[in-house]
Amino acid sequence: MNKIRTLIIEDEPAISKELQWLVSQQESLKLAAKTGSVAESLQIIKNTELDLILMDI
Repeated sequence: MNKIRTLIIEDEPAISKELQWLVSQQESLKLAAKTGSVAESLQIIKNTELDLILMDI
């Protein structure tokens, strides 16, 4: 089974940590990367094959 490659974009450390924990609890998800900045997020999106992005709006 292929896992869903997930990117977390969140600048609040406590929320980022909670999202990481939630992703880790799901067998179908794999944390591909996490970031707290727009610039870093754009680089990751350009260079990484992703299936799901969880982000702060």
